[in-house]
Amino acid sequence: YRETSGASTLVELWPELQAALGSAPQRCVSPVFLQIDNGYASDQVSGVARGAVGQVLAPLRAVLSSSAGEEAAAREASRQLFDGSDGPGTWFRITTYAHPGSTAPLGWVLSSDAMNDLERQLVVNAPTIIAIRDLLDHPPPCG
Repeated sequence: YRETSGASTLVELWPELQAALGSAPQRCVSPVFLQIDNGYASDQVSGVARGAVGQVLAPLRAVLSSSAGEEAAAREASRQLFDGSDGPGTWFRITTYAHPGSTAPLGWVLSSDAMNDLERQLVVNAPTIIAIRDLLDHPPPCG
């Protein structure tokens, strides 16, 4: 309920999981964190509009927008944990990016515009997809 990406769960569990993996005899583990989103990512910081918020609605708006903030913080924590020179593995994120124009609906029936948009999103995510395929095809050596 706190956030819907699942990143916070892994960030919280990773220290114990890493300790268990480290104590396992003759194990070679190279973790990969892959966040696949099913919505359109945006550079928008908050869903709360600018201007004064009435005092009556302020608590409700804070609760409604806190989930998005928790999700963004969890994603960033997972990136910092896995994506770095001293990190335990590799971090990837695949998402559809917000843009002007047609976007795919959150339903089963897609228009040709929505299908074309999702195909363009594959191009946007191509460097990440290629890096994941390369990592899976050529895993790092145990050492």
